[in-house]
Amino acid sequence: MKMLVLRNFVITFIICFSLMPAQLEKVEFKPEPTKMVEFGDLGAGPYKRLVIRNVMVLPGHGGPATGPYDILVTGNVIAKLQRHDPNNPDRMEGDRVIEGENLYIMPGMLNLHLHLRNKSLPLDYIFYLQLATGVTSIGPAEEGRVQEILEDERNNEVISPRLFPLYGWGSKTDFDEEFRMDPANADKVAKRMIKNGVRQVYLNNLCWNPTMFGAAAKAIERAGGITAVHIQPSSTTQVNALDAARLGVTMIVHHYGYAESALNRQVMNYPVDYNFLDENKRFREAAQVWIEAGENPETRHRLLNDIADSLVYYGVTMQP
Repeated sequence: MKMLVLRNFVITFIICFSLMPAQLEKVEFKPEPTKMVEFGDLGAGPYKRLVIRNVMVLPGHGGPATGPYDILVTGNVIAKLQRHDPNNPDRMEGDRVIEGENLYIMPGMLNLHLHLRNKSLPLDYIFYLQLATGVTSIGPAEEGRVQEILEDERNNEVISPRLFPLYGWGSKTDFDEEFRMDPANADKVAKRMIKNGVRQVYLNNLCWNPTMFGAAAKAIERAGGITAVHIQPSSTTQVNALDAARLGVTMIVHHYGYAESALNRQVMNYPVDYNFLDENKRFREAAQVWIEAGENPETRHRLLNDIADSLVYYGVTMQP
C-alpha cells in the first residue's frame, strides 16, 4: 500500500506540473512549449508530447470513473483522449510516457481561499501539500507573500499550483480613495485591476456600503474577474448573504451572513461580552445564530425556503 501511495503521489505531481501553463494570474493555452524545466524527482515539463497510458478517468462532474484511457498532453493542453488498446499498433507515443495501470486521473481541484500564514511556514511546504492532494490552482489570501514569485510561476521556474491571489478593491491601481469609492467609477477601477493582472477581488471592506458593494461586484464581473466576500458579523445589517448574492458577488466565504438573512432584524442576539476580534469567542458563538434562526418557525421556514431558493436563483457559490 505504501508503494502504491508513493507512486500515485509522484505521478500526480508530474502530471500537475506538466499541465501548468505560463501565466501571470491568467491561464494561457500553450500547446507548443519552447522551454522544458526539470526539478529532479519532483517534476518536469512541459513536454511537447506527454502520454499517460491505461489510466482510469474521474470526469470531475460527479459521474463514476471510466476507462481505461490513453491521454495525450501537448504543452499544457489535453489534446486527445482515447480508449486504451494495448494491441493498437498506432497507439500514441510521446517524449515521455507514464504507465497508468491501476491509477486514476482527475481534473485539478481549485482552492480559491487559501491562507499562507506567516513566513515561518515555507511556501514550498504549502505548495507541495496542495499539489499532492490534487489542488492545481490556489487563491492565496495573503497576496503579499506571493508577489515576488508570480513571474517565476508564470515561467514554470517554481513548483506551485497556479496562483490567483485575492486582492482588495482598487488594488494594483493608482486611483485615490475618493475615486475608488464612487460607484460611478467602478467600471474604470475594475478594468484597470483586471488589466494589471487581478483575477480575484475581495469585497469585505465594501460591506458597509451596499451601493458600492454592488457596483464593484458587477464591474469586476463585466471586466472578466470574480469576487468573494467574508461577511463580518458587524456588516450583516448592511449586507448579508442574500444581499451579497443579489448584488452580484461570485462567492460567499465561510458561514457568515446566511442565517442572519432570515432574522427579522438581520443581526443575531449577541452576548454582551462578544468581541469579533476574539476568535475563540467568535467561533463559540458562530452556531448560535443558526439556533436562533431555527428555533423560530417563521425564520426557519424563511431560511430553508425563501433564502435558499434566492441563493440558487442568483447563482452565488458557497465557499466554506
